[in-house]
Amino acid sequence: MRTKLRFFLAVYGGAIVGTAGAILRDGYPSAVTQIRQGYIFGVRVAPEHRRRGIAERLTREAIGYLQRSNCRSIRLHASDFGRSIYERIGFVPTNEMELSRPQV
Repeated sequence: MRTKLRFFLAVYGGAIVGTAGAILRDGYPSAVTQIRQGYIFGVRVAPEHRRRGIAERLTREAIGYLQRSNCRSIRLHASDFGRSIYERIGFVPTNEMELSRPQV
């Protein structure tokens, strides 16, 4: 399995004020289905720079990267703070669940 990772930064006055990351994974199930999957993570903006569209722009850049890599499925885990941004872009809430430490 190959993993491609790219980070996107917003810089103001020489300082990083926002970040977003995108991961493109090849392997199962994409090896079988030929549908590449992507994941967006670490979308953060410094408090004093929020409400200026930075998070949305960074997210759109990450989406663009994944789409150019022939990724047809993109996921992220939204905080309550970012949920409205992602829904405005077109993400649909799901009922995803996780078992992190299965007990046998």
